[in-house]
Amino acid sequence: MQPSISRQHLVQNGLVEIESPRAVHSRNVVSAIVMRAAAAPSHSRPVRPAAGMPQTRELRLELYKPRFFRRLFAIESSVFTEDRYNLELFRHLCEDNRDLLLVARLGNRTIGYVMGELHPRGAEVVSLAVATGYRKRGVGRRLMRRLLSRLERSGIVRVFLMVREGNTAAIALYRSLGFRRVRRVPEYYGDGECAIRMRLEFE
Repeated sequence: MQPSISRQHLVQNGLVEIESPRAVHSRNVVSAIVMRAAAAPSHSRPVRPAAGMPQTRELRLELYKPRFFRRLFAIESSVFTEDRYNLELFRHLCEDNRDLLLVARLGNRTIGYVMGELHPRGAEVVSLAVATGYRKRGVGRRLMRRLLSRLERSGIVRVFLMVREGNTAAIALYRSLGFRRVRRVPEYYGDGECAIRMRLEFE
């Protein structure tokens, strides 16, 4: 897959350094610990707030607003290690994909996000993350379902993503949402782990 225009622009203008060909791919960088949260069943019960949160608060999914940026970057930085985006690149991704960046809110707290990105062949799930303390509550699944619904309504036919080969919980979640394996990508991640390319086609 070709890098997005925004990433090419960043590289060409020195805003981000590319260390290897893997780094220019749109990525689904959801680690096993994150996807254990997203893979938990969500349709059978409402999301329960973490300890200390009022029980009357309900989960809301909102489109990205600039005021959410600092919290989203904090989630990104705490969830991901070698795969995390740096501040400047993450800011550009948020701005470039703001119409496909959904934010999970519980009360006045931002607790997760999912980001999509359009490209000539369809769309890519760029990143999905849920903050510590709110995992295993179906937040990731709800974010993914809303993003896919939004893409389908806009006329997108295919959605792609990358997932770590060893992340069986993530793969199971994506399969339950209709994604199917396309191919194995050797040494896709910075630590040398292979990725599985997955695709969803709307009927």
